[in-house]
Amino acid sequence: MRFGWKRKTITLGTLVVIGTMTGPFGTFTDLTLLNRFVYWLVACAACSFFMNIGIYLALTHPQIGRFSALLGMVAAVLLAAMPGTLVVMVLEFLFRATTLTPAFAFKVWAFISVIGLAVAQVDYMLFRAEADRSGTVPAADGTEASAPDRPECAFFRNLRPGVGRDLVSLSMHDHYLEVVTASGRDMILKRMRDAVSELDGYPGLRIHRSHWVALDAVVDIERESGGVRAVLGDGRRLPVSRAKVSELREVLSMRDGRAISG
Repeated sequence: MRFGWKRKTITLGTLVVIGTMTGPFGTFTDLTLLNRFVYWLVACAACSFFMNIGIYLALTHPQIGRFSALLGMVAAVLLAAMPGTLVVMVLEFLFRATTLTPAFAFKVWAFISVIGLAVAQVDYMLFRAEADRSGTVPAADGTEASAPDRPECAFFRNLRPGVGRDLVSLSMHDHYLEVVTASGRDMILKRMRDAVSELDGYPGLRIHRSHWVALDAVVDIERESGGVRAVLGDGRRLPVSRAKVSELREVLSMRDGRAISG
């Protein structure tokens, strides 16, 4: 599921190729092939950079926590389109000596915003499709686990039907939250801190800024490559931040009635 940067590179390359070969907005007739390539490479790379920074901040910055993740992402795209507009205007001046006016700037901003929102939507659809193809996550004994009685949590309203409520882990991937259960997995647009808040009362622990685990899904704690990892029943190993190692050991010791020495 970790295909964020690879996918972004492919998306960027696709946009550059399309811009270079089709030459939208008159660039086909006004610029040579090489100039079109440079123009669209710089424009797409700059806009992509600002979009990703904006969306990341919208989904992680504590001061934006009172807004929903979807609203934050839309606002981030619209705001990130502003520096992207400045880059395109500089390119227009350098490559085509375009007269820069407020009306032209608004037109460029609107175009970048629409493309940014479209790419973000495609991103989300790809994540959901990948989650759908991932299938069922086996339980620790190799069988599909049946969900025990769990507290009612607002978080489960975010999941598609069939994923179940027997949580294994939550992990941030790019701008999205991967939810793994004993019955499958899903990808949703939500901040980690919002998800943890909605899971109040569910037996779990945030072990890292990017990972949360259900306590009954952790089978061991191991040291690996200078760090500590929580070993899950499905075989995955998730990193544990130094600040959370003692707390994780303590809650697991209370669960098992024995000391955890990992």
